[in-house]
Amino acid sequence: MGKRGPRPNKGNSHDRIGNIEIHKGSTKDGIPVVQWDAIINCQEEHCHIFEVCPYNKYGKCRVRTEYLSYVHNIMHGQIDPDNRLAKFRLGMELIPLFNQLIDIKIASFGARPVYEHKHGMGVNPIMRELRACIKAISDTLGALTGMGAFDKRGPKGVDTLIGDGNYYDELFTDGPVKEEFKMRNRV
Repeated sequence: MGKRGPRPNKGNSHDRIGNIEIHKGSTKDGIPVVQWDAIINCQEEHCHIFEVCPYNKYGKCRVRTEYLSYVHNIMHGQIDPDNRLAKFRLGMELIPLFNQLIDIKIASFGARPVYEHKHGMGVNPIMRELRACIKAISDTLGALTGMGAFDKRGPKGVDTLIGDGNYYDELFTDGPVKEEFKMRNRV
């Protein structure tokens, strides 16, 4: 502990996803990460997805961890490293909204969008919460875009889950590939 609390962590922020710590370390590019993404332990039989969950059912909820890990990789790869306010809003506003979204998605698993009651049909309130959370995420992304939060040089790397959608287009627009052959020294 430092004079005013815990010292910021050094090292890879990805390894600390889901911990209660706010100072996560830094990205691969050396960008410091501060975010709130605390993940609860597996709720076992009290969880809506317990029967279909593909992960081990102990420790931190792996569904939430994997979800936030993916969001962490995508968002921190796109943010402008020099925009401190954007990095703060990403970690303290947007990431917690995604954490809330996965909670709502888990709670809504198997729920019908409408239900019957004594006055007729009604919309399931959890679906309203789901839409409201998605709208809040969209609004926050819009606000971040408006303040120039995203790196002007464009996306870094390739999304490992969906790949590079422009790969084949670029193959055909750049013309034939020119190969250079190097002569090796022969004795």
